[in-house]
Amino acid sequence: MAIDKEQLSLLIEEILEELPPLFKNSISNVEFVVEDYPDPEIQKQFGSRFLLGLYQGIPLPRRNRSYNLVMPDRIVIYLGNLERVAGKNWPEEVKKVLWHEIGHYFGLNDEELWKLSSEEKSK
Repeated sequence: MAIDKEQLSLLIEEILEELPPLFKNSISNVEFVVEDYPDPEIQKQFGSRFLLGLYQGIPLPRRNRSYNLVMPDRIVIYLGNLERVAGKNWPEEVKKVLWHEIGHYFGLNDEELWKLSSEEKSK
């Protein structure tokens, strides 16, 4: 099943609307972006061209009073790479990637996010 950037953007909006109020009401100054693939500089920085998503910004716990003077944080979802893993399960895969990147926004690192994900799967 193929999906285009506009459809993916709409899916992201739907997923964001379904977030629990505690999370949804705490997200501010974040731009959600859909790109085809990570650019070469991002690939080099992360040692992978197969990123599904990326949080770029200052996590909530590290912000100070001057934070309001900065550009919005960004959560980028990479359509081309998601196409390779999503198959027919687009909504669920996008939701996982989006939650992962939102976790970074809230200050969680990859290890903490994987632990939470593993705990959720074992329930």
